[in-house]
Amino acid sequence: GLYELLKNEAAVRRPDCTYSNRVLTGSVANVCCTLLSFPIDVIHYTLMAEPSDPAHRRYTGVVDCAKGTFARGGVRAFVAGLSPALARSALGGAVLVSVVEAVRPRLSIPEDDVSSNHDRESREESASALGA
Repeated sequence: GLYELLKNEAAVRRPDCTYSNRVLTGSVANVCCTLLSFPIDVIHYTLMAEPSDPAHRRYTGVVDCAKGTFARGGVRAFVAGLSPALARSALGGAVLVSVVEAVRPRLSIPEDDVSSNHDRESREESASALGA
């Protein structure tokens, strides 16, 4: 994931990377993910708030919702409420990395095995879905 990528890049640039640097890296990775996904979440929550009766719905789908949201509020409509989400994301990333970094040695899972197992499983799932 993004955290592993940033952590590895930081280790290359600063071999003496400390625990606090890793926590900061986790926060940055989480904030980046929130920034990228927030507009999609706005559309998601807007559609979830629509009435269940199709006759009373304002939007016909995702693209219509995105166009309508932009027409109503421009870019600001897609970032309303972003500040608290970023604060929550930064704190959540720091806590998550703290827990992962504390638990990983106790589970005897090498850092590289976590991402390589995930990559291998993803490839296997893709191959089985394609009938290979």
